[in-house]
Amino acid sequence: MKKILWMAVLQLGTIQAFSQSYIYQLFNREDKVQSWQYFQEYSCMYASVMGRISFTKNLSFKQRLSPENHINLDSLDKPAIAFKNSLPNDFDKNGAPVFPFNMDPDHAKESPWVENIYLRDDSKGGIQVFGVIKLIYDDNITGNKKGTQRIKNIIIISDPKMLKKYVSFVKRLKDVRKDEIQKMQEEEKLAPPPPPPPPPPPGR
Repeated sequence: MKKILWMAVLQLGTIQAFSQSYIYQLFNREDKVQSWQYFQEYSCMYASVMGRISFTKNLSFKQRLSPENHINLDSLDKPAIAFKNSLPNDFDKNGAPVFPFNMDPDHAKESPWVENIYLRDDSKGGIQVFGVIKLIYDDNITGNKKGTQRIKNIIIISDPKMLKKYVSFVKRLKDVRKDEIQKMQEEEKLAPPPPPPPPPPPGR
């Protein structure tokens, strides 16, 4: 009887724990992530990451590459598949709010970059990181016209060993910027539902 009661208590605790998916967006140039161009770049890239179109056939993404890019498109499909498989099927079932964090407000002299951490945070403080995507750009962020090639490198991470450091990082970030995160969570509750995802780019 005591064993049954104890199992019921454990199950109740499990039911009461609520988890929420998030995308923590780290960057070093605020004007970059707020631009429509970045949204287009990331949407084109994400279509290939999720397997809708191969990187080698994704002309919309290839047109946004810098002439100085260090990307081997043939080698990206394999880590993209691993990233997609690492995400739970219900990752964005209840939405996955994007929380932006400016990691370099003083604008240090380095190439612009944006790093997205796909994670799940439960009500008991547990953190699960499923994958990371980082885009690195050429140095010239000003003066570029729409459609110019700018992406210099892309890094896709889903290896559990490599993701362990991100779990520790997210925990530290939550502690250091808890007021900022709490404000974003409150704003998210008042926000309207997000629009449907854009269609995949045409492959030609």
